[in-house]
Amino acid sequence: MDATDEIQSHRDVMKPNSIPLPDAPSGRSWGVVSVLDGPDRGRLWELGVLPGIEIRVVRVAPMGCPMEIEIDGSRFALRRETARTILVATAGPL
Repeated sequence: MDATDEIQSHRDVMKPNSIPLPDAPSGRSWGVVSVLDGPDRGRLWELGVLPGIEIRVVRVAPMGCPMEIEIDGSRFALRRETARTILVATAGPL
């Protein structure tokens, strides 16, 4: 195993599995791993949805859309299809 393989194996261990935001249980905080390319990506970045930030799922409407999220004390409602482009993992160092 050379140095490059060792670095990659550490990244694989340190980076938890990510899930789409709509699959994340509400009422807890999550760390944003990435925002997938899509028509709303720029708008999500403007709202502060960036890799490394902490996001909280506040609540989800009975039919699953929209869902309310919180970032740095600001709350936003997102459509389910938009939220699906946000990949999250357990909050903490990513």
